[in-house]
Amino acid sequence: MILLSTCKKRTFVVWYKAMIEITENEWQADLDKWQEKAEKGEVVLIKKPDGAKILMVPQDPADLSGLCDI
Repeated sequence: MILLSTCKKRTFVVWYKAMIEITENEWQADLDKWQEKAEKGEVVLIKKPDGAKILMVPQDPADLSGLCDI
């Protein structure tokens, strides 16, 4: 996926992989698996039953996989 982003009159092209979207139940059933994926650079979007969403990303943003800011 390619995203065009404009900031302070400059346009940036950002390429990134789609994030993984799971339910809160899936996340709670295997916390270690999802934590490991996030720490390896995957972005995990956790959807709660009330519609709220939680974004799980690596602790160090430099570890995001599939992200290229040109």
